[in-house]
Amino acid sequence: MSPASTPRAATGVNAVAGALSPALRVVDLARRAPSIRNSQPWGWSVDGTTIHLYADWDRWRRRDDPAGRHLLISCGLALHHAEVAARGLGWEAVVSRFPHRDGARHDLVARLDLVPSFSSPDGAAELTALTQRRTDRRRFTSWPVPEELVQDLCASAGARGGLAVSLPDVVDRFRVEHLVGLAQRLGGGAPVESAGGPRWLAGTGTSVEVHDGLVVLCSQADDPESWTTVGESLGALWLTAVRRGLAVVPLSQVIEIEDTRQSLRSSVLGGLVLPQLLVRVGWQPIGHTGLPRTSRRSLESVTRPRPPTTGPGGARPGTGPGPSGP
Repeated sequence: MSPASTPRAATGVNAVAGALSPALRVVDLARRAPSIRNSQPWGWSVDGTTIHLYADWDRWRRRDDPAGRHLLISCGLALHHAEVAARGLGWEAVVSRFPHRDGARHDLVARLDLVPSFSSPDGAAELTALTQRRTDRRRFTSWPVPEELVQDLCASAGARGGLAVSLPDVVDRFRVEHLVGLAQRLGGGAPVESAGGPRWLAGTGTSVEVHDGLVVLCSQADDPESWTTVGESLGALWLTAVRRGLAVVPLSQVIEIEDTRQSLRSSVLGGLVLPQLLVRVGWQPIGHTGLPRTSRRSLESVTRPRPPTTGPGGARPGTGPGPSGP
């Protein structure tokens, strides 16, 4: 093990990965993070060893996400992946979340200051999982996922400050399956395809299978900080699943539709917490070929300097119309 070398100031994006500054290498890896509908709604700026993560409201899908919940969950995933990348490259990322807490500005999601640290086998394994991770929507096998393994995934999410609730109970799972099907019917019946790829939604109401591990990512509040934490927690759960050989499929539509979200909260979660995302976990068949990586915005496009932006019409979630809480 050896401490990371002293970083150079980043003056621009070099096409040769080995010539990138450490901070740009972190951003280059972090842009592999998953996002709702592959929207990749983030931007980065780099100044020496300091990285700023911005929410890119120009990529906000306001009709489907009026509160900006899923945009900030996606930014939380990117933040988590940046921290994993830093660790894997021999750095520690000291993170300040939402440094501008004025109640309205959610453009600057986080500041990361890279501090030289020591490489470790666990950090290297996490980085390997980051590079191997894919969203695999192919049908899971009928092999059951042991509850203790699901609890291990929930614990990894909890370590990031989130609340992950496993649903092993047959009655709860039946209710969730019903709500997933109802959400699909209310939302138009079929998975939505867009230029950015399919939404996080399995194809039918029967997508919650009896052998799946089923987790609800929750929070106590409905605010930008909570949504970002949910994204970080999902990132931790996902990479832990990759390291255990499991596939993960988030389902968002049951949360996007307020009626099914409230039913999930009251009938499954006892009204105690706010559901933010539903996650299926399962095994892919042995011998399944790997999936190609989905397209990503280039490093140049996500690190281009830009002023803070607002949502369409000048509104931001929390300041404009649209539900922001239960």
